[in-house]
Amino acid sequence: MAIRRLALFDLDGTLSHRDTEQDWAYLLGAEGLLDPRPFDAFHEAYKQGTLRLEDYYAWYLDVFRRTPPAELERLRDILVAECLLPAVPAEARAWIQRERERSDAVLLVTASNSFLTEPLGAKLGFDRTLGTNLERRDGRFTGRIAGQACFREHKRTHVEAWLSQHGTRLAELEHSTFYSDSHNDLPLLEAVHAPVAVEPDPQLAAAAERRGWPILRLPPPGPEPRPLRPRPAQP
Repeated sequence: MAIRRLALFDLDGTLSHRDTEQDWAYLLGAEGLLDPRPFDAFHEAYKQGTLRLEDYYAWYLDVFRRTPPAELERLRDILVAECLLPAVPAEARAWIQRERERSDAVLLVTASNSFLTEPLGAKLGFDRTLGTNLERRDGRFTGRIAGQACFREHKRTHVEAWLSQHGTRLAELEHSTFYSDSHNDLPLLEAVHAPVAVEPDPQLAAAAERRGWPILRLPPPGPEPRPLRPRPAQP
């Protein structure tokens, strides 16, 4: 597939008001697999631009190592079906459809891990989901990430790696656009032809207003689904 026009979307805070890994942490907490309370401090550091990924992953990924993959998949499917997918409003789905009609490829590009986001991206009709990949060995998660986290400047790294498989680069595209809510995504926003700020945080809002980037708004969030109530595993 020749890629000349590319559309990119962030996930959390951009396509919905939800945060994928926060909701996952609370779901694991409901199952007694993880104490979700430290997530709030990590999330605040993310918003401030001071998150240390090594600290976050040291806390967050051990549950993947010690939990059977089948159980993780069962809980992941509940998360996607009952929390993440219903939270994407019609307005955001319309943005995706609009870009699909005028782009050669539409990608979901998120710092959240691919185990959680790839099924969601497929259900939303994205051609590919680029996220932080979790390392596996002998069918189980190791508790480490594989390669670079899809975060800050490395979001662009992941996009460029995908484009290289199609024989091109961002700089060579006829047109590119990226929708995001976070100042952490400025390296990729600054690399595309048409950046779009969605529900921008204060730092991104200031940058968007200064540079004349369009600013979109999501509708108000719906009812709060937490705490999620997992169904019992089937015998």
